[in-house]
Amino acid sequence: MGAEQRSGQVLLLGGEPGAGKTRLAAEAACALHEQGVAVLVGTATRDAGVPYQPFVEMLDHPFRASEPGTLTEPIADGATELRRLSRYVDRHVPGSAAPAEPAGDGRRDLLEAVAGLSRRLAADRPLALVLDDLHWAQLPTIVLLEHVVHACLDTPTLVLGAFRTTAPDRSDELSARLADLHRLDCVRRLDLGGLDTEAIAEFVHQHTGVSPARARASAAILRDRTGGNPFFRRETWIDLERHGGMSALRGPQRVPTSLGDTPAARVSGTTCGRCSDWPPCSATSSTSRRSSAPTPVLWIKATAEHGGDHQGGSACDRNLSLDAVDAAIEVGLLQAVDDTPGRYGFVHALTRQAVLDRLPQARRTALHAAVAQALEAHGDAATTARVAHHYLAANVLGFHEQALRAAVAAGREAAHSFAFEEAAQWFDRAATLPETEDSVRAELLFDAAANHVRAGDFARARVVYERLAGMADPLVRLQAAMGLEEANARPGLSDSRAADLLTSRLADCALAPDDLLHIRALGNLGRALAFAGRVGEAHATGSRAIELARGPRTPPGPSSRRS
Repeated sequence: MGAEQRSGQVLLLGGEPGAGKTRLAAEAACALHEQGVAVLVGTATRDAGVPYQPFVEMLDHPFRASEPGTLTEPIADGATELRRLSRYVDRHVPGSAAPAEPAGDGRRDLLEAVAGLSRRLAADRPLALVLDDLHWAQLPTIVLLEHVVHACLDTPTLVLGAFRTTAPDRSDELSARLADLHRLDCVRRLDLGGLDTEAIAEFVHQHTGVSPARARASAAILRDRTGGNPFFRRETWIDLERHGGMSALRGPQRVPTSLGDTPAARVSGTTCGRCSDWPPCSATSSTSRRSSAPTPVLWIKATAEHGGDHQGGSACDRNLSLDAVDAAIEVGLLQAVDDTPGRYGFVHALTRQAVLDRLPQARRTALHAAVAQALEAHGDAATTARVAHHYLAANVLGFHEQALRAAVAAGREAAHSFAFEEAAQWFDRAATLPETEDSVRAELLFDAAANHVRAGDFARARVVYERLAGMADPLVRLQAAMGLEEANARPGLSDSRAADLLTSRLADCALAPDDLLHIRALGNLGRALAFAGRVGEAHATGSRAIELARGPRTPPGPSSRRS
């Protein structure tokens, strides 16, 4: 493997949910660790996480677990940028400067810092980077992954990424990005299929002690019922053990072969002592927000405290919440994670989805609000994006102010980390809140468009600027036209849309000739005319802008601060 050689290797694990990708990656990580390889693991989640989440997890663990100062040398050169990803950098480089606001080619510096750290770690001993659930990764994470792969081609580094290849989780964008990596000789792809009858027979033999020949007969039935999916085989086996063991295989089929039916059946068998539906009040549902990642009981308790009324008008208390967790563990919905007291996770993402699918929309919305309040009360800065995700989903219940505040905070956090694509999404989601005032909506859309430009996605930036160009405020429309011109000029587009729009919007505003916004707009118009091939007009307009800029001018007012 690449981590044992002197060259980089990439192994991509694909397959349907439950095919065993995570298990195989974990087994590989353990085996490499036993061989002296430094293994760093990170996971993407469906719900909004921190920017570059898998890499944040990879960095947080060694930075936090190592004795202070022991990683000073490998971190030192990129400490300032690495602080954008991990708050534990200061344990090793206390005097590192606070990262500045995004400007210029800052994201490149961040990519180089992570790649440089990976190279230095691999120089000390072979390195393995394991990224799970890549199908949920945001584009900035994939960009960083690509950069690290290219930077570590000549080092003993193994990058192992696992992702789903089936709808609806399959991402065309991810597929295209990973396809680009296949141009490298070091990239290998392994798509996991279902287990064959012999593999299932070995499982039956190990769990029952029956002879291999007898196990093979039962294995054939299990193979037909589960399609060889390892997770579904496990779920089916647990169900069989509760209903007579192997002999139950000869009876009517209890578990349909469609994925998720077993988790749904378990959900049906788990109810709250105070009500008749799932989830039990708001206890286990607070874990359903986080994929299959472990969930502290602290948040489960807090969610119960913030939860709504339930039959009789009283909220569930902590004991009821913990009873619900115990019940979910008993029927196999949740499981303890590692040896950390009070941390639980769903046994599989399919189980989590089964829980969510059974929630009525109104109930799910109320639980979004409860989870948002619980996370906010917890006070962990790392949950900013998740708080925003849940408040946005609960906005219809009157959480407009909280949703707006949280989405803006998540956008600023993403922009600060150079995750410009994610920042644009957060600002755009905040702008779509129905109760947002037009002036605030315009500010948010300008922020979204600016981050699209920073990310190099000029097409999406132009779409946002077109939306702004149709708003009521003439100054907003003018600045939108200026932004559209920049989004055209940066990739070198030569249509006349920006020139026509700027001419019209300048006439609408009737600004004083020496107004700074007017001068800047003239500069944009001159460039737009040049790109449109109207050279004479471009020269005259540009010369006029230069002349006005050299003379005294009116300072920009509050409405033109975006220029």
